[in-house]
Amino acid sequence: MTGSDDSILEVLEESDSALSMKGIEVNSYVLGNTIPYPTIQRRVPKLVEAGLIDQLEEYDKWYLISEDGSAYLEGEHTPPDLED
Repeated sequence: MTGSDDSILEVLEESDSALSMKGIEVNSYVLGNTIPYPTIQRRVPKLVEAGLIDQLEEYDKWYLISEDGSAYLEGEHTPPDLED
């Protein structure tokens, strides 16, 4: 996990709605913790693979924080190691 991973999860948790990758970038800026778009493009698929983010089946480019992602932010879940 990277600091950007935590920030992405926090943006999704705070938004309490599905966001596109661009939406994650914009909301990170609004929340005062800007995450560069290339970082979002690189890390979101890894977070989906780890089960920390859910990708909406009907709209494959929209994302929600998963129950495991919320549990991780609360210190109640240890995710698998993610490659940088």
